[in-house]
Amino acid sequence: MKTIVKLLDEDTSGLLHISILGEPLSEEWIIEEKKISNWLRFLGITNYRLHLSGHYHPYEFKDIIKAINPKEMIPIHTMVPKTMLDLFRKI
Repeated sequence: MKTIVKLLDEDTSGLLHISILGEPLSEEWIIEEKKISNWLRFLGITNYRLHLSGHYHPYEFKDIIKAINPKEMIPIHTMVPKTMLDLFRKI
């Protein structure tokens, strides 16, 4: 919520939010996800939800990065963020 409040004063056009889910969704999570989706839409941020395992080989990660062509990556929920960033920079 603090991040959303900060974004209210920022230009959020062109931002992309991708949620990658690996577990089946519970009813509570569906409600929370809808709230987040509504906020992102309000802020003009494009939002995608992907149901994936989250376990990739380097060549699969490379294909994903090439497909979405992001300028920046912020690793979240990983035990090796530096490795993820190093691989991203190499691609």
